[in-house]
Amino acid sequence: WVTRSERSQGSGDRRVTGATVSFFRRDKAMLESILEEGREIQKRRREKYLTVVQVYDYGKEHGLNWLHPQEKDRKQPGRSISSVVLPRCSLTGLDQSEALLEDAREFLTAEAWYTERGIPYRRGYLLHGVPGGGKSSLIMAVASELRLPIYMMQLSSELMSDDTLNSLLQYGMHDPPSILLLEDVDLLHSAVLHRRNFGSGKHTDGDEEAESDRNDLESGRNESHGERRRRGRLTLSGLLNALDGPTATTGRLLFMTTNAKHRLDPALLRSGRIDYEIEFKAAEHDQIQRLFFRFYGGSRPTLTNAALKATQNIQE
Repeated sequence: WVTRSERSQGSGDRRVTGATVSFFRRDKAMLESILEEGREIQKRRREKYLTVVQVYDYGKEHGLNWLHPQEKDRKQPGRSISSVVLPRCSLTGLDQSEALLEDAREFLTAEAWYTERGIPYRRGYLLHGVPGGGKSSLIMAVASELRLPIYMMQLSSELMSDDTLNSLLQYGMHDPPSILLLEDVDLLHSAVLHRRNFGSGKHTDGDEEAESDRNDLESGRNESHGERRRRGRLTLSGLLNALDGPTATTGRLLFMTTNAKHRLDPALLRSGRIDYEIEFKAAEHDQIQRLFFRFYGGSRPTLTNAALKATQNIQE
């Protein structure tokens, strides 16, 4: 039998509905079948709506944890990959958005290949470049096409520590595959920025946590108390270990976006953490033309002719 229940969540008035399933059997097959059916229902819902899960502060007792959207919450509609128009790849002729989607699809079907070769089953994507170029739109389109939930992480919280981050990534997320999004990562926390070897001026990947702490002390001289509080207690080594350390989860697509790639620490971008990269630049002539046709072309001849004339006047 099934018992429904409600409980308060956090310090606000938000109520969370739950259910307890009880049955007289020792065989877990029935329970597993129910859980699998629930996963399929969630997957079908993602065909129409996008699932975005954010981190929420539940107060002193529970701290930071994932805030899963409820049935009554307003849903964000999904979008197709064709709605994100990027330059074409020089080798394949595919739109860069479609090429990234194909790479993600290939990854999701290659778990056995990774396992046989002893390679951690994870994939990292870096989207960087001009603001407003379509980085977030591309991630939403990929999530919609693959019917995966997006988990957005805010590293800048003063409550975010190495232990908290590790706990968030290991508990409370849907079973993989899923998408972990670190958006505007260069603005989230000083831990992801360049560390410098004082005295030589060179970047180094060694002694990550100690070097980051020295940078914190150096930069702290020029920061207000409020700015220091906002940076939290997260360290670079803690972030790297959470993403791909011995206890890191597998079957996850990691997306990081930034407008300033040069500000990020090289350790965060090395191969194995970031496997696929797209730079977003000012729109090219072909890209502008395809965007214009998508919005103003179509079945009406007058609109199609107007779109053609307009794009012919665009200077290369």
